[in-house]
Amino acid sequence: MRLNFLCEHHRRSLMASPDAAGELWCNSLDRLEELAPAATPYRVNLTGSALEAAGIYLIANPACDAIEIARYVRTALSLVELLGQLSQDRLVLIVVAGANATLEHLARNGADSAAAARGRRRLKIEGMRHIDSPRAPLHSLPRESSRSGATLH
Repeated sequence: MRLNFLCEHHRRSLMASPDAAGELWCNSLDRLEELAPAATPYRVNLTGSALEAAGIYLIANPACDAIEIARYVRTALSLVELLGQLSQDRLVLIVVAGANATLEHLARNGADSAAAARGRRRLKIEGMRHIDSPRAPLHSLPRESSRSGATLH
């Protein structure tokens, strides 16, 4: 997925060194935890850069486990939440679709396919709640119940 939060030079250097992309991803997530949850330009850019770095890292290392997939999904949903707060529905759709495509690619190339399927389902359900709906933070939305009835896939 190409979001263009990273400049072309930075993106190329991370593609040449996927481990650096993984470090940037993790360091960005650590910095995000220290910030207020407001949708500031800095927070949006940091989250978008983290997601872009995550994609670079995971595409280079497709045999990822459930923990990395869950971290990727959390990163994507963090960006979706911020974009939803800014009423950027089109960008929410782009992020959800791009992250789903990345998860599909990973599942086809050695990743934990069950974790990828769970991640795609979570992205669709939680991500799409930010389109033309009240702007509630993800942490305040009800969790999926294991006893729920039918689900759409």
